[in-house]
Amino acid sequence: MSGKEILLSCSVFKGIEISALEKIEAISDLITAERGEQIFAEGEQATHLYVVGSGSIRLCISILILQSEQEILMEAKQPGELIGWSALFPPYELTMSARADEKCQLLKIPGQELRMLCEQDEHLGFAVMSRMASIISSRLRLMERMFAKELELNAPSI
Repeated sequence: MSGKEILLSCSVFKGIEISALEKIEAISDLITAERGEQIFAEGEQATHLYVVGSGSIRLCISILILQSEQEILMEAKQPGELIGWSALFPPYELTMSARADEKCQLLKIPGQELRMLCEQDEHLGFAVMSRMASIISSRLRLMERMFAKELELNAPSI
Protein backbone atom coordinates (compact mmCIF):
# COMPACT_ATOMS: atom_id res chain seq x y z
CA MET A 1 0.00 0.00 0.00
CA SER A 2 1.09 3.57 -0.58
CA GLY A 3 1.24 6.11 2.21
CA LYS A 4 -1.84 7.85 0.83
CA GLU A 5 -3.80 4.58 0.74
CA ILE A 6 -2.87 3.88 4.36
CA LEU A 7 -3.95 7.40 5.36
CA LEU A 8 -7.27 6.95 3.55
CA SER A 9 -7.86 3.69 5.44
CA CYS A 10 -7.62 5.50 8.80
CA SER A 11 -10.73 7.11 10.30
CA VAL A 12 -8.65 10.06 11.54
CA PHE A 13 -7.75 11.01 7.97
CA LYS A 14 -10.87 9.94 6.02
CA GLY A 15 -12.59 12.84 4.28
CA ILE A 16 -9.57 15.13 4.51
CA GLU A 17 -8.69 17.01 1.34
CA ILE A 18 -6.27 15.15 -0.94
CA SER A 19 -3.83 18.09 -0.91
CA ALA A 20 -3.61 17.86 2.91
CA LEU A 21 -3.16 14.07 2.75
CA GLU A 22 -0.34 14.54 0.25
CA LYS A 23 1.40 16.92 2.69
CA ILE A 24 1.06 14.33 5.47
CA GLU A 25 2.32 11.59 3.16
CA ALA A 26 5.32 13.76 2.22
CA ILE A 27 6.50 14.02 5.84
CA SER A 28 5.86 10.31 6.56
CA ASP A 29 7.82 7.10 6.04
CA LEU A 30 6.58 3.62 5.20
CA ILE A 31 8.23 1.15 7.55
CA THR A 32 8.06 -2.58 8.15
CA ALA A 33 8.06 -4.22 11.57
CA GLU A 34 8.81 -7.91 11.87
CA ARG A 35 6.84 -10.22 14.15
CA GLY A 36 7.76 -9.50 17.77
CA GLU A 37 9.54 -6.25 16.95
CA GLN A 38 8.94 -3.42 19.40
CA ILE A 39 7.75 -0.24 17.69
CA PHE A 40 7.88 1.91 20.81
CA ALA A 41 8.05 1.47 24.58
CA GLU A 42 5.87 2.79 27.38
CA GLY A 43 7.43 5.85 29.01
CA GLU A 44 9.51 6.88 25.99
CA GLN A 45 9.15 10.29 24.39
CA ALA A 46 6.38 10.18 21.76
CA THR A 47 7.93 11.53 18.58
CA HIS A 48 5.86 9.71 15.94
CA LEU A 49 2.41 8.33 15.43
CA TYR A 50 1.73 5.37 13.17
CA VAL A 51 -1.11 4.14 10.99
CA VAL A 52 -1.23 0.37 10.63
CA GLY A 53 -1.21 -0.54 6.93
CA SER A 54 -1.08 -4.33 7.31
CA GLY A 55 -0.68 -6.84 10.11
CA SER A 56 -1.62 -6.29 13.74
CA ILE A 57 -0.04 -4.47 16.64
CA ARG A 58 -0.32 -5.30 20.35
CA LEU A 59 -0.57 -2.35 22.74
CA CYS A 60 0.55 -3.34 26.24
CA ILE A 61 1.26 -1.82 29.62
CA SER A 62 3.86 -3.08 32.06
CA ILE A 63 2.82 -3.84 35.60
CA LEU A 64 4.57 -5.44 38.53
CA ILE A 65 3.03 -8.78 39.55
CA LEU A 66 4.65 -10.65 42.44
CA GLN A 67 7.93 -8.75 42.01
CA SER A 68 8.03 -9.54 38.29
CA GLU A 69 7.30 -7.06 35.51
CA GLN A 70 4.62 -8.37 33.14
CA GLU A 71 3.28 -6.98 29.86
CA ILE A 72 -0.53 -6.86 29.86
CA LEU A 73 -2.36 -6.65 26.53
CA MET A 74 -4.65 -3.64 26.45
CA GLU A 75 -5.63 -3.49 22.79
CA ALA A 76 -4.84 -5.05 19.43
CA LYS A 77 -4.72 -2.65 16.50
CA GLN A 78 -5.54 -3.66 12.94
CA PRO A 79 -5.04 -2.06 9.50
CA GLY A 80 -6.43 1.45 9.35
CA GLU A 81 -5.99 2.08 13.07
CA LEU A 82 -3.71 4.66 14.66
CA ILE A 83 -1.11 4.11 17.41
CA GLY A 84 1.25 6.47 19.19
CA TRP A 85 -1.17 9.40 19.26
CA SER A 86 0.65 10.72 22.34
CA ALA A 87 2.98 12.38 19.79
CA LEU A 88 0.25 14.98 19.24
CA PHE A 89 -0.43 15.94 22.86
CA PRO A 90 1.71 17.18 25.76
CA PRO A 91 3.54 15.79 27.63
CA TYR A 92 4.40 13.72 24.50
CA GLU A 93 5.03 10.56 26.51
CA LEU A 94 3.97 7.08 25.39
CA THR A 95 1.51 5.45 27.77
CA MET A 96 1.76 1.93 26.30
CA SER A 97 4.26 -0.22 24.43
CA ALA A 98 3.60 -1.37 20.87
CA ARG A 99 4.83 -4.66 19.41
CA ALA A 100 4.15 -6.26 16.03
CA ASP A 101 1.99 -9.35 16.43
CA GLU A 102 2.98 -10.37 12.90
CA LYS A 103 4.89 -8.74 10.06
CA CYS A 104 3.39 -5.25 9.67
CA GLN A 105 3.53 -2.29 7.36
CA LEU A 106 3.15 1.07 9.09
CA LEU A 107 3.05 4.68 8.04
CA LYS A 108 5.30 6.56 10.48
CA ILE A 109 4.25 10.20 10.87
CA PRO A 110 6.41 12.70 12.80
CA GLY A 111 4.22 14.24 15.49
CA GLN A 112 5.84 17.69 15.53
CA GLU A 113 5.54 18.07 11.76
CA LEU A 114 1.91 16.92 11.79
CA ARG A 115 1.17 19.41 14.57
CA MET A 116 2.72 22.15 12.41
CA LEU A 117 0.59 21.14 9.42
CA CYS A 118 -2.50 21.23 11.65
CA GLU A 119 -1.58 24.72 12.86
CA GLN A 120 -1.05 25.96 9.29
CA ASP A 121 -4.31 24.45 7.97
CA GLU A 122 -7.10 24.95 10.50
CA HIS A 123 -9.51 22.69 8.55
CA LEU A 124 -7.00 19.85 8.76
CA GLY A 125 -6.26 20.69 12.40
CA PHE A 126 -9.92 20.69 13.38
CA ALA A 127 -10.64 17.43 11.54
CA VAL A 128 -7.62 15.61 13.01
CA MET A 129 -8.07 16.90 16.56
CA SER A 130 -11.83 16.26 16.70
CA ARG A 131 -11.29 12.68 15.49
CA MET A 132 -8.44 12.25 17.97
CA ALA A 133 -10.81 13.34 20.75
CA SER A 134 -13.00 10.39 19.84
CA ILE A 135 -10.04 7.98 20.06
CA ILE A 136 -8.96 9.44 23.42
CA SER A 137 -12.52 9.16 24.71
CA SER A 138 -12.63 5.49 23.70
CA ARG A 139 -9.35 4.83 25.51
CA LEU A 140 -10.70 6.54 28.63
CA ARG A 141 -13.84 4.38 28.53
CA LEU A 142 -11.67 1.25 28.15
CA MET A 143 -9.60 2.23 31.19
CA GLU A 144 -12.74 3.02 33.21
CA ARG A 145 -14.19 -0.42 32.41
CA MET A 146 -10.93 -2.14 33.34
CA PHE A 147 -10.69 -0.20 36.61
CA ALA A 148 -14.32 -0.99 37.46
CA LYS A 149 -13.71 -4.69 36.74
CA GLU A 150 -10.63 -4.66 38.97
CA LEU A 151 -12.59 -3.04 41.79
CA GLU A 152 -15.38 -5.56 41.30
CA LEU A 153 -12.94 -8.45 41.64
CA ASN A 154 -10.77 -7.09 44.44
CA ALA A 155 -12.79 -4.64 46.53
CA PRO A 156 -13.38 -5.76 50.09
CA SER A 157 -16.95 -6.78 50.93
CA ILE A 158 -18.95 -4.40 53.09
